[in-house]
Amino acid sequence: MAAGQDRVAILLGAAAPESRIIEIGPSYAPVAPKAAGWHTHVVDHVDQARLRIKYQGAGVPVDRIEPVDTIWDRGQLDRAVPEALHGRFDRLIASHVIEHLPDPAGFLNAAARLLKPESEIALAVPDKRFCFDYFRTPSTTGEMIEAYFCRRSSPAPRDLWNQLAYSVTADGALAWPPGMTATPRLMSEFSQLKALLPSFAPSAPALHDDCHIWRFTPAGFTLVLFELGQLGIIDWHLHRLEYLGGFEFFAILRRGVPVLRDMAAVASHRLDLLGRQQREQYEHVELAKAAERPFRSQATGPDDPAALFAQLEQQGRRLTELEQVLTRLHGPLARAAWVLRKLGLRRRPHGSGH
Repeated sequence: MAAGQDRVAILLGAAAPESRIIEIGPSYAPVAPKAAGWHTHVVDHVDQARLRIKYQGAGVPVDRIEPVDTIWDRGQLDRAVPEALHGRFDRLIASHVIEHLPDPAGFLNAAARLLKPESEIALAVPDKRFCFDYFRTPSTTGEMIEAYFCRRSSPAPRDLWNQLAYSVTADGALAWPPGMTATPRLMSEFSQLKALLPSFAPSAPALHDDCHIWRFTPAGFTLVLFELGQLGIIDWHLHRLEYLGGFEFFAILRRGVPVLRDMAAVASHRLDLLGRQQREQYEHVELAKAAERPFRSQATGPDDPAALFAQLEQQGRRLTELEQVLTRLHGPLARAAWVLRKLGLRRRPHGSGH
């Protein structure tokens, strides 16, 4: 199967056309389109007509935008969906939605009230390392706890500022595959941000209600779900995590949290996930270091003076690092040689018969 088909297969799982599916924010790219025979309840922030107006001229297939069954713009999801449908759905699909939600934990709890006990949640999540969130820090469980207890229903001013101020494109692309080399460009001019400064005051009307509030790597997302579950805030666990090598990963969630009463086991698992997240970030930084900037626009040949200078500079740094290592080893090696001489174990010259 092609990557796009693999993606759809992961999100659909074992669902059949007759399954009751609730799809959140499918817009112009539904995973389970009604037009293809799927029994899908579509939830979006505005109706079909306004969605088509919104995306008109954006170069996307607006004809794929289907009728919206429930309009959900803020508050808890289950309060927007008719109560008669609560507990009736077999699967919830949300592609590139979780990162926009002001209160993800509240969303997962609302989903539990809409789905059958044995149902799954299928999420497609952007990997912050390979999209316009490149320079933004990963989100934490503490931030999600705050959003949950504050019952946050819209982005905070800092969320809007951070997206506008630090989002980048890579040669014009908003997302890219791992290993892509490109020139980063900030999406907003600082003068524009300065002019917008009064709009970031908490008392000011929101600039807009849509931004990436949350940023994840695969291990970071796993850690947040695990900690929220162990705290008893949500009753979902990560059943499976899939990655197809692109700018997103897929998380399949199932009900129930295996509570680990052994605190040593909890600590061990959390440390493992923190380490994995650190390695993901380290690999991310190493790619940037290798290019001497976050991306490189093109390969440079040996005749390029700038490239030659950069190579020489890099080699010089490596030689300096090697010299520092040898200096640190000099003392221990000298002491070891002295001990060997004392023991009479100095290496015999070549040619000795014994």
